[in-house]
Amino acid sequence: MTAGGFQRQINGGVRLFSHFFGPKHKPDPGRLTALSWSSPNELNGPRPRNVVSRRVNKDAGWALGAMLLVGLIPIAGLLCGEYFSLNHWQKSAKTATGRVEHAQLVSDRGHRRCLLNYVFSTVDGKTVHGKQSQSLTSTCRERVGEAVIIIYLPANPEENQLNFDIAHRKTQFIEVLASLIGISGFVTAGSLYLTILMWRKERKLLAWGNATAGLVTYSRIVWKNKARHLKIWCAYADQDGRVRMIRPTFPLINLPDQGNDTLRKLRQNATVIYDPEKPRSALLYPSEMFKISLRLPPAHAPRSVPMPGSPRIEKPPQPQGKHEAAIKTVFHTGQEE
Repeated sequence: MTAGGFQRQINGGVRLFSHFFGPKHKPDPGRLTALSWSSPNELNGPRPRNVVSRRVNKDAGWALGAMLLVGLIPIAGLLCGEYFSLNHWQKSAKTATGRVEHAQLVSDRGHRRCLLNYVFSTVDGKTVHGKQSQSLTSTCRERVGEAVIIIYLPANPEENQLNFDIAHRKTQFIEVLASLIGISGFVTAGSLYLTILMWRKERKLLAWGNATAGLVTYSRIVWKNKARHLKIWCAYADQDGRVRMIRPTFPLINLPDQGNDTLRKLRQNATVIYDPEKPRSALLYPSEMFKISLRLPPAHAPRSVPMPGSPRIEKPPQPQGKHEAAIKTVFHTGQEE
């Protein structure tokens, strides 16, 4: 390959990387200030807003449970089979002393092992031959003539094991089972913890975040978790006038017309809700993805000063009597009612 061809490949890779990950889709601040934007009515009320996501439903929980069952059933079947096999050997197996007739070096998955051919006699005098490979701990050929301990099943002596320690195998089985349970529990707990964090973040933004105009600069269809998703590049300006970008994805299975109608509405009038304390924490607000909740979210207000006109609920100290004091509403203009 010539130097020019190599340079063209590098430039093509840089352009491709910049197309998907670079700041190409970040617009100038002037385009955001020139937008004609109207805030959705459900976001204009007092805070905390009673808006929640439509994406959390019972069907998603059932789907997650089904995926866990599909993954755990084969593993549980293998562990149960191993457990019953060990119990069967422990209850029925007999012990015999055998002798190594032949030994040779073999390769098993890149590891050198010693293949032993041995012979032993059952309690009824039947001679049985067997073979088994073991880890190479000494010179393999020196083991010819060595006495070995063998366990076998009296009903079928052809099923035998060389130096088979059932107690040790049971201990290994319990260790593997405990490790599997620990790993599964850790993964499940970690996934649940991350899901709760994302849900709380979204809930806080919907209840207390600042709504501003968004500008959709790019969109495309991507595959995520074996399903088609609509990925959107959207720009917004925070309270300091700094332009920021978010790249949310929405599952197309919940969107009519493969998301074309939602994308058209967002290009006409997009709304971004961001945290005034952490402006990079934001979400895109398409009305198809959210709904008005019948229950008001908890008053978990941010540390920043709320906007004027939004009510704050305060409870005065409880009096020394049976009657409770009425809750007093204090508006942030400084006036009391």
